[in-house]
Amino acid sequence: MHNFPLPMRTTHVGYVHGQRNAQGEYHPGVDLNYGAPQEDKGRLIIAPTELEIIHVDRQPYYGRTVVGVNHDLDLAFRFMHLDKILVEQGQWVDPETYLARCGDDDGSADHRYHRGMTAHLHYDVMRPSVLKQRGMNVMTWRASVTRRDVFDDVYVNPAELHGALRTLLATPRPEIPKTKNGQRVDYLR
Repeated sequence: MHNFPLPMRTTHVGYVHGQRNAQGEYHPGVDLNYGAPQEDKGRLIIAPTELEIIHVDRQPYYGRTVVGVNHDLDLAFRFMHLDKILVEQGQWVDPETYLARCGDDDGSADHRYHRGMTAHLHYDVMRPSVLKQRGMNVMTWRASVTRRDVFDDVYVNPAELHGALRTLLATPRPEIPKTKNGQRVDYLR
């Protein structure tokens, strides 16, 4: 078990690793800062460990995205819904290097994918070697997984890597914010 710094300072957590959404998909990783005030948009996001930045792009559902790989650990770290990206593809970064700023980008021009989404960091960790064995890669892998065996094979629970996250998850969490019509925010399709 590792004890990397969290990529973002927060006391708010939304969806957690393994939680199912309304479509029965398992949520990979954790949503940091979800439910915090919108004023937190722009909060700095850091690299939890040494990374090679292998992907910097804007994707449907996820918006501005950074993917970094620690080859020694065989772990790929994905940072999504970013407001501003501060690194470039091909760059190597040290732990705690600024990667981006927290945002609410869902990859669409009009937020049609995730209406009501607040600024937060979707952060997940994958095993690139497992994806490669399955004929997939970290840039094209879509997070919607309904089979638990595939989910557990591909993803690593970030709480296994961050002591601060384990502590945060052990404390009672406020309810996920609701939209104007009283429905839970469901931003994974």
